[in-house]
Amino acid sequence: MNDELKKSIKAAILSEYKLIICIFALLIVFWDFINTLISERIVNITETVPDDNVFVALIFLLYPALIAFIRFDFLKNETKKISQRHLWELSLLVIYLVFELSGNFDFYSFWGISYFTYLFIGLLITELGLYCIYRKKYKLLADLHEKTHPFFIDAPTTDDSYDRKKFLKTLLDKILSTFDNRYAVEYPNAFTILLSESFGIGKTSFLFQVKKAIREEEYKHKIIYVEFRPWLCEKPETIITEFFSVLHQELDKHFLLPKGMFSSYLSLLVENAPNTYYSFMLKSLHKKRSLSEEHDRIMKFLKQVDRPILISIDDVDRLHDEEVKVVLNLIRDTADFPNLFYIVAADKKNLCLSMERLGIKAPERFLKKFINFECLFPANDAVLKQLFREKLDSVLREYSCTGSKDLIINSILEIDNIIDAFETPRDIVRFLNIFTFAMDCIERNEIMNEINVADLFAISLIQYLEIELYKILRDDDGLLLSYDNSTKSLSISSSYKSVFEHPIFAHINENTNGEEHHIVISDIDDVIADISAKKQTAYRYVVDFLFDQQRKDINGYSMRYVDSYFRYFAFSKKQTQISGAKVRTIFSPAHEELHKIEIKDIILHDQESSFIHNINKWYHTFDDSKIEILKKLSLFVSLLYELKPEVVNTEQNQVKAQIIEYFMEAYDIHRLLAHIYFNELKSYPSAIVSQDETTKIYEQDRNDFDEYIKTHKYEINFISLVLNKISINKEYSLLGEDNIEKWSRLIIDHYMVELKKYDKEHTFSRNNLYTISHVAVLDTDYWIECFKDYIKGCPYFMDWIARVASYENNIFDWNELLRQLLNFPHWQNCDIWKQIITNSNYKENPVLTDLMEILNEDLKSLNKSTHPYLEFVENYWKNNDMYK
Repeated sequence: MNDELKKSIKAAILSEYKLIICIFALLIVFWDFINTLISERIVNITETVPDDNVFVALIFLLYPALIAFIRFDFLKNETKKISQRHLWELSLLVIYLVFELSGNFDFYSFWGISYFTYLFIGLLITELGLYCIYRKKYKLLADLHEKTHPFFIDAPTTDDSYDRKKFLKTLLDKILSTFDNRYAVEYPNAFTILLSESFGIGKTSFLFQVKKAIREEEYKHKIIYVEFRPWLCEKPETIITEFFSVLHQELDKHFLLPKGMFSSYLSLLVENAPNTYYSFMLKSLHKKRSLSEEHDRIMKFLKQVDRPILISIDDVDRLHDEEVKVVLNLIRDTADFPNLFYIVAADKKNLCLSMERLGIKAPERFLKKFINFECLFPANDAVLKQLFREKLDSVLREYSCTGSKDLIINSILEIDNIIDAFETPRDIVRFLNIFTFAMDCIERNEIMNEINVADLFAISLIQYLEIELYKILRDDDGLLLSYDNSTKSLSISSSYKSVFEHPIFAHINENTNGEEHHIVISDIDDVIADISAKKQTAYRYVVDFLFDQQRKDINGYSMRYVDSYFRYFAFSKKQTQISGAKVRTIFSPAHEELHKIEIKDIILHDQESSFIHNINKWYHTFDDSKIEILKKLSLFVSLLYELKPEVVNTEQNQVKAQIIEYFMEAYDIHRLLAHIYFNELKSYPSAIVSQDETTKIYEQDRNDFDEYIKTHKYEINFISLVLNKISINKEYSLLGEDNIEKWSRLIIDHYMVELKKYDKEHTFSRNNLYTISHVAVLDTDYWIECFKDYIKGCPYFMDWIARVASYENNIFDWNELLRQLLNFPHWQNCDIWKQIITNSNYKENPVLTDLMEILNEDLKSLNKSTHPYLEFVENYWKNNDMYK
């Protein structure tokens, strides 16, 4: 039985149980009389109904359906599972069964079933029909409501979370002690207590506790409690009449009051009220009497009461200025009434502001005329922090964060000085309403597993503390945040770093300036303002927590990552974002046949950045092996080239090798794979791991990579760029330094085999030349030796020679681009070509002989007419498209 059903049953029983019990009690008490009445009177009437009649049975059966049709509009809006109607139907069934089982009555029937039984059968069918017709609709609505959680209501309570029971008892005992001491005072008068705590500290809840203690507990017969609520009055002048009306009504419960005891005194006070039409009418109702006579009569009566009269006045600081004035004057005009104790709950600061607006120049001094004792709550160690933790724990349980709840709470508590963000329990309640609203939106959009709850908490806290800062982060994040390429995350822009940096770093910077920081404060008000301002800087700790702080809970869905940032403000993913679950599915052996379709769909929907982001953050959770991740990333790059080559924005047309390199760099794929193949055993500098241990742990990954290289089924540009990036820090790679060197040479060897098969057009295409640049960097020395060996018997030897120098605009120069593409060191370029010419079969050729001489001199100073090589270059460059 779920909670909703329990609540419905409880509500139905509580609303009707008294009447139902009365009916059953009457049946029991008057059972014999009812039996006689039915037998002698009612049975005679029922004899007119024919027995065993199908028409009558049908009427009884259909009667509930007819009533349901008449009451259709009411019933269709019924949402409770058990209502009062169901309770009465059950009660009638019980009464009928009592009569049936007693055997005193022979009910008419059809086919042996009484007509009344048909009535209850029809009732059951009707109720089932109503349930089937409408319950689905309400279930859908209920499901929507179930996916949200109620707001926290900021209401007063008698729960003593601040452990003020002893404080309350002391205050009430002091009032009793003062009352008992009244005979020692020659002229006893009223005593006024100002409960002057700030807004949200719990003044109203404390008054509720006072009320409960006096009316229900040990002080029930010791103190008379009068609750005066001036804010219920529509106009200032009605406050006076309401006060005496409430006082009269409460005293009347305990004493026999003299007739019209407060009337004349009320008339006098109304005389001083603002002269409006209402007050004029009120004044005319009271006959003026002697003030002293009526005053003495009230004084005499109040002196005779056997217990103190405690009058509470709450939220005085929320009244309009004129109303505040009336209430204070009311306390003043009753100040000499004995045995009255006022307890006034008001924020003293706001109260003084109201009096200043009323023209009172020294409100604090003015208040002393009214207040006998200014009361403050005692300090209570860590209650606010405990309350915060309890409510946060409760909230996270409601959102099914049980498994990770403690981790989330510990992460949230890493926000330095977080309790400074909340001055009162009311602040916690208001903030949690913001946080739970965001959580509901996240939960309803079914992305709870794709956010960092601690980050959502933090950005909700910024919304609570500095809503304008929240709006900037939501609408114009580029103004405050910048992208850090090294961490691939967002951080506070350097322009505003000093504003939002963690206060501890600001303090360090101040100390390093070599000058002591002196605080110059002119008066006490400035001191208070300065300290308050420092407490309000809690949002700086929160910003640092979101974008800079080193945290254990950072994951792929943290707010500091571009791919996740949007969802913390929209509570949903962008159309260009994909879920981590989908990416994990792609990198799963069970999804092998469909992964190409899925990756193509990702590219067509502009989700490639999100795709790479999710791989970067979740690759360690993939079912695929590292080599399968590499293969699918290679496919991803190839599909990018196939589907989006136009993305590469450049003035000249790009070839495949360049486009692949662009995409590799744009999405940092080679760096990603370097991380995937990172040797975790060497994560810490102090870690000493033998080569044998490393080989044993990563043996399968190395074997996979080795087999992949040997198959030659890879995209040459992709694998070259990847292996080159890995080799930069090969000592930290799980592949092993020796293996990286071996595979680099295998790739070069394989490429050289293919290069020898190319025709002239393919060999000197820009695409192939840029592919050479990717292959050549794998192992420069080995590549140069391979190239020397290749070109020695190459049918396009003279074509290569023609490209050693360039000819453009009648100017000869060494072909720097070719040198770079071949990865020849600048200082070795000429020497390498000398070696190539020396070892060639054409070394006696005049062009080559001339080139050998030119390689030893400055090319630009030569006269081309005397150099066969320069003439050869000029003709070749004029007759061939060198940039195809």
